[in-house]
This record gives sequence, structure tokens and C-alpha cells, in this order.
Amino acid sequence: MTEERPAGTPVLRRMNRAAVLDAVRRRAPEPVRVAELVRLTELTRPTVAQAVEDLLAAGWLRQVAPEQATVGRPATRFSLNGRAAPVLALDVGPHTVTVGIADLAGERLATIRRPVGRRGA
Repeated sequence: MTEERPAGTPVLRRMNRAAVLDAVRRRAPEPVRVAELVRLTELTRPTVAQAVEDLLAAGWLRQVAPEQATVGRPATRFSLNGRAAPVLALDVGPHTVTVGIADLAGERLATIRRPVGRRGA
């Protein structure tokens, strides 16, 4: 019996969102324009625009206020919404246990380090 795997447009859209989110993450904390995301992901502009719209609606991205432009309309820029999901780091060593929490943009929110006795190890 063969296992059926999902295919088609929903899977492709998830892959495109993941590619765009990864490109934004790699540029963090610097905001990025849609044109830059097109270049970084090698996806078409409409595909990137749809992925950005989906990621904004899901709360993974946030729109950054445009820079003051001297000529023409300023480009809309996007960056990670660092608070969309916390990241937990745990380091268990023979003498200490360290726990850290950061946001998606890599900003450290909290760190706790506790010594561990031989009996508590």
C-alpha cells in the first residue's frame, strides 16, 4: 500500500511561504522589500507578494514604516515579527543548567543559569 502525500497548490503555497520567511529571517534585523525577496528566493513577484500577505495575516511578518524618499513612492518593507513565536534554548551541563528565551529576530528575552549539585544531576 502506498502512502498518499498532499500535493498541489496548498503544498506549493506553504513551500513559498517558508522560502520567503527564511529569506526575511536571513536578512534580520534589516527590513526587506518585496523586490529583494524576489531576488533572494528566485520566486515571481506575484508569488512573493502572496506569501508576504499570508505571512502578515498569520503574524509572522510586520510591515515597517517606509523611509523618507526624496523621489517617488517609498518601497514597503517587511521584517520578522520577533514576538510571533518564542524560541527556547536549553543547555544541561554537569555543573549548571542554562535556559534562554529569545524572539525570532534573535533578541534575548531572558536567561536563567542554575548550578546543579551532584545529587541533583
